[in-house]
Amino acid sequence: MVQNQDDPRPKRIFRRRNNREKYDPKNVQPKSGYGGASQMVWGCFIGDKLGPIVFMDSSITKDVYISMLSDNLPPFIDILHADGQTNVIFQQDNATPHSSKVTKQ
Repeated sequence: MVQNQDDPRPKRIFRRRNNREKYDPKNVQPKSGYGGASQMVWGCFIGDKLGPIVFMDSSITKDVYISMLSDNLPPFIDILHADGQTNVIFQQDNATPHSSKVTKQ
């Protein structure tokens, strides 16, 4: 599902593998049946250890993302270190809040 900042109504994107039809208006339909609710979920894991699961109701900006990371990631890494896990690598995708300069710092 996709949500445009200018249009608060989430939409489902139906597309064929053919790139020409990827963004064709006939393949974009309003989201229905969910009452317009939307929620982001963030989680962190390593092997069989699951870190915190965080539910966020707001839009995810770089500032929201950094705040969520600073509150939740260090305690999980501390637990991993206490369990003897020393080679911890944090990996994320290229979402805009993840890839901003301030987030990378």
